[in-house]
Amino acid sequence: MIVKIKPAKGYLTHNLNFFTSMNPYCFLYLGKQFNKTSPDYGGGIKPKWTETIEFKIDNIFKVGIEIWAKSMVGADNLIGQGMLDLRKLHLKLGHKT
Repeated sequence: MIVKIKPAKGYLTHNLNFFTSMNPYCFLYLGKQFNKTSPDYGGGIKPKWTETIEFKIDNIFKVGIEIWAKSMVGADNLIGQGMLDLRKLHLKLGHKT
């Protein structure tokens, strides 16, 4: 089965940059599969993304989600992270497993 995830927007609690807005992007992973959105340059604490990310589901149902700030100099910075259990989402949508 293929699952499509579309990170639409974020509401972040803090800006890691002192003088400019952050350039956030989403990094998603499911088992050994991973992908990321393009950075929302200047998106700051309210970024928006347009990409749809696809994963093949076998026996792993928890998608890891990380929000990163793209750095123009040095390493990118982790803003926050979480997990999405696709089985719970599936049940909330009214589908039977």
